[in-house]
Amino acid sequence: MKKKILTGLATGLFLVGMVGMANANKIVLANDEWTLSDNYWETGTTDPGVFVTNVASWFTDGSTGSFLAYSSNFGLTGSQLSNAMTTAGHSWTVSTSVSFDLATLNSYDGIFLAGNVADNSVLIDYVNNGGNVYLAGGTGWGGAAAEAAQWNTFLNNYNLGFGTSYNGVAGILSINIPTLS
Repeated sequence: MKKKILTGLATGLFLVGMVGMANANKIVLANDEWTLSDNYWETGTTDPGVFVTNVASWFTDGSTGSFLAYSSNFGLTGSQLSNAMTTAGHSWTVSTSVSFDLATLNSYDGIFLAGNVADNSVLIDYVNNGGNVYLAGGTGWGGAAAEAAQWNTFLNNYNLGFGTSYNGVAGILSINIPTLS
């Protein structure tokens, strides 16, 4: 029996919702892509690196893993994010040219998404097959209602969803979370 775990975390820059199943199947839903962007690292904080390596550790139950950033959005394509993940021993691939199908996604321990359109039914199959997803919203691509429509088929399957208007949270605030051991 798989048990759903739902938790929320206010990070200052964004709110994140996390849903996990006892045997993988984890989703991190963030309402802003700036959190992992080079722009955020430039503030001098190490919070993004701690945060993303904690997410990766949660996705892999503490092991090193292989991750795909299926995005051309600045929030997932920066060198600081790539360096943080590879320094932690993870494989980090940024590409929107890979086939977005279950066979391809199953070769990764987690998929990071922001902005670019992706097939919601493939994401559902991937998570139901044990996959892990980090989805950053608030990208501004098409506006809030279009972004919600783009992702809510996937998210609603797990009792999550984006609203049709942005929340107005702005500024650079510390994520302020400890490193997982």
